Amino acid sequence: ASAHTLQQQFDQSSAALTAGRFEEALRGFEAIEPRLAKQPEGLAVLRVRKGEALMRLGRDEEARTALRQGLAGLPAGAANLREDWMLGHLALGHLAERSLDYGEALKNYRAAEPLAVRPIDKALALRGIVQTGMFFDGRGALADADRVIALVNEAAPDNKYLIAQLRALRGRALLNLKGYKEAGEELGWANSALGGLSLKADAADLTTRGDMALAQLLLGNDEAARKYL
Repeated sequence: ASAHTLQQQFDQSSAALTAGRFEEALRGFEAIEPRLAKQPEGLAVLRVRKGEALMRLGRDEEARTALRQGLAGLPAGAANLREDWMLGHLALGHLAERSLDYGEALKNYRAAEPLAVRPIDKALALRGIVQTGMFFDGRGALADADRVIALVNEAAPDNKYLIAQLRALRGRALLNLKGYKEAGEELGWANSALGGLSLKADAADLTTRGDMALAQLLLGNDEAARKYL
């Protein structure tokens, strides 16, 4: 009965994490963590989930500690823990990217990508590979951008917002490779898909406008650059 209740509590906390109720998820994981002291595999899985909740709440150092402890405790090669390995590396990649440690982020995104089963998880890992990989291998990042765009176009063709973000990321990779004209075309498409130059904007829209302005400056189109700025 006790084990059944423990599993129920873990499942409820995991469901809260999936639903975006991160405070609730964290409270649930912390409540049952001491009870898993003699179950190393279960404790490792819990710490990975707990680490993701902490990351979502912006408690990065605590998240990094929990995730590393969790991954260290997961048995290597266990097929039933594939998703937990993937989630742990994906979260560590996000944390490293947030702290501008692109080498560490790229290592974790590359570890997460082959473990992803759902297209959205693979897309998230590939997005991270492109974003951080362009600082090390521009051509490789561009190829990875093409891979993730093709994946999302096939798996979620109606998700124009995500496709636009990925096309903008591809434009940024092209900027780094000095493909300014093609970068401008990609960024222009992305900007239009994100709503164009309206007075309504979010972070993705603003980033795309900034990159588009840079592309136009590099092409010598000062008026167009000023418009996007």
